[in-house]
Amino acid sequence: MERMVRTPHMEPTRPSGSVFVVGGINCDITGAVTAAVQPGTSNPGRVTLSAGGVARNVAENLARLGTEVVLFGAVGTDPLSRWVLERTRESGVDTGGVIRRRTHLPGMYVSVLGAGELESAVADMTATETLRPADVVRRLDAAAVSAPPGMVILDTNLVTGTLQAAMDWAARRQIPVLVDPVSVEKAGRLARCRGVVEFVTPNADEAELLRGWRAGGSSLRVRYWIETDGVAGVTLREGAGPRETVRRFPVTSVMPVNVNGAGDAFVAAFAAALIRGLEPEEAIRRGIAAGALTVASEQTVDPHMSWQRIEAAVEKEK
Repeated sequence: MERMVRTPHMEPTRPSGSVFVVGGINCDITGAVTAAVQPGTSNPGRVTLSAGGVARNVAENLARLGTEVVLFGAVGTDPLSRWVLERTRESGVDTGGVIRRRTHLPGMYVSVLGAGELESAVADMTATETLRPADVVRRLDAAAVSAPPGMVILDTNLVTGTLQAAMDWAARRQIPVLVDPVSVEKAGRLARCRGVVEFVTPNADEAELLRGWRAGGSSLRVRYWIETDGVAGVTLREGAGPRETVRRFPVTSVMPVNVNGAGDAFVAAFAAALIRGLEPEEAIRRGIAAGALTVASEQTVDPHMSWQRIEAAVEKEK
């Protein structure tokens, strides 16, 4: 199987094979208000319950796109945790890397949407933050025996030490790593890591923070920066300093129904495209298409997501 090999004289090969995804597994509670949200009072709307979490959403999207994927994380032993895992397995995700904690619920993400846009949210990631380096490395080792990965995707719901351990595990095996910074606050966990990350996918605010530590001489090296900025589009940065190359990609204009999960769909389609052998530029176009399909869906993960729909959307934009 191909591996990502980094030497001063060789370009990295393209990743192939399965994808290991490590990070947040949530139960999402979403309150959707059709009109403008009125603070300080109750708002009429609809409340939905769904399986969520950055890593879990990425994994489900990957499975729906036909990619072999193994999910690693932590949930409780309660009925809600069982429901989240059942929904995840039904989508085609291997959940064999998930730890069950008796003392915890799954992660909980409660959000309020106004006219499809996020107004506010609370994320309780206690279960994910209990994951320790040894927990993750042991399960990565076990899963790699039967399903060697071509890529590892991490989210920064993992605490810094666990994030670093997963990065080191991949580096020892010359497997490319993609990190989703999740939020401005949690992006700092990545900033404190060392080593090489092939891809980082921050939004505009996260990118601003990460550029600050990069300028400050961080020991973490990133090959590709894929910066998403809502309707302003996506920016691909490769290299650093005077040798940095920058390309910008417009996004499809869509009336949002639910913005939750769009970034996760982007990451999944981007990774799936790389696994299929596409270059980063073409992978970004698939990511944009997946994000547009997701914001037009009421669900955090579009249940109709497929590679065929993504290819059709990309072809339509040509």
